[in-house]
Amino acid sequence: AMNTTMLGQKRVQTHLKDLAEESHISIINPVSGLLACGDVGAGKFPDVGAVIDLIETVDGTKNQNKKIVITAGATAAPIDPVRYLTNPSTGRMGLAVAKAFLKAGHEVTVLAGHQCTPEIENLNGHPKFKLIKAATTSLMKEAALKAFAAADLYISTGAIADIEFDTASEKIKKESMGESLAFHQAPDILQEILKIKKDSQKIVSFAAETETSEKVFQEKMNRKPVDLMIGNKVSNGLIGSEELEGFQKNEGNYFFVTKKNISGPHHLQKSDIGEKLVSWFSGNTPW
Repeated sequence: AMNTTMLGQKRVQTHLKDLAEESHISIINPVSGLLACGDVGAGKFPDVGAVIDLIETVDGTKNQNKKIVITAGATAAPIDPVRYLTNPSTGRMGLAVAKAFLKAGHEVTVLAGHQCTPEIENLNGHPKFKLIKAATTSLMKEAALKAFAAADLYISTGAIADIEFDTASEKIKKESMGESLAFHQAPDILQEILKIKKDSQKIVSFAAETETSEKVFQEKMNRKPVDLMIGNKVSNGLIGSEELEGFQKNEGNYFFVTKKNISGPHHLQKSDIGEKLVSWFSGNTPW
């Protein structure tokens, strides 16, 4: 961390370049903002949370050369320029999974929805991390299909909105709302991904359900035959006496579903899920 003028000096830049070329050294670059001296520019010490996340995930000695694409958070379905429909997903699962794969030395691209924890920005300083923001399901589909082409593993942790409205160009006035809103089914991104999947690629899906029975998971696996499905029970906590479940929490009960069997429920932290996925991708069955 230093003044922008000092950071820009040729000798400082040369030293930083030389250090970055050493495989056992990783550089956490300063960010731009208000500096201690009152100037505004590059050289500001990064957010402490970002420094911690990068220290935990940057390891120049690990180089897996595998490309991982992760969807994270909730997409939104706009109704008009003011209103939209979404869900309580925070993207914390996507963050936990991204950190686990970065720590293992993989290249990670996160496709973040309209709602996604701001902590995902902490990883922007990671040399093997890329963040793409896709607020709606249509934008997420476009980004996912493009990123998947070069991916070795696609992990769908995102809570993708499955309906879209016939969006109004102006705010809908109360007196003209009527009794219903016109909507249609949104693109099924996972289904589209499965259509273009190569034998060398793997796909992991997440199934957030209100009923976590073997029948529900098996039916979903039959419709969308992925390499691994992780299921859990969810509730937005807004209906009757139901409590918030699955969303906005760092732990829960999870099921691991393959074409051959179902394992669970396992009470796990979201960070545990990330580590188990890394192990599974390496050829193990860690549950």
